[in-house]
Amino acid sequence: MRIINRQSGHPGRRSRASTINSTYTIDLLKGEGIPIRCRPGGIAFACLIAVVPFLVGVGATSFYLDSEIVIAIQNQQVSRLTTAVAGLADAVRQKERWRRKRPRQLTSCPM
Repeated sequence: MRIINRQSGHPGRRSRASTINSTYTIDLLKGEGIPIRCRPGGIAFACLIAVVPFLVGVGATSFYLDSEIVIAIQNQQVSRLTTAVAGLADAVRQKERWRRKRPRQLTSCPM
């Protein structure tokens, strides 16, 4: 559809300015596109289309980062506990040696 703005002058003649400023409207959806109405509900619906995926992305990212932090803390705890177990292993070995020696010493004593 061609829209031509006519200016004052001869009714059968077009001026040059009106031909240059003409507008063409092409309907690619052929009238089947449903526009969102400019009411508060329509505007809220348009915002939901963008906000909901954004919030889901933020939630997933925070869950991922939180999980990474928890894993890092647990790895630190495991390394501390491994060090503590290695340190206590020597004490357990020493205790076992003393326990094995003690009955021999008691049996060798005259009573």
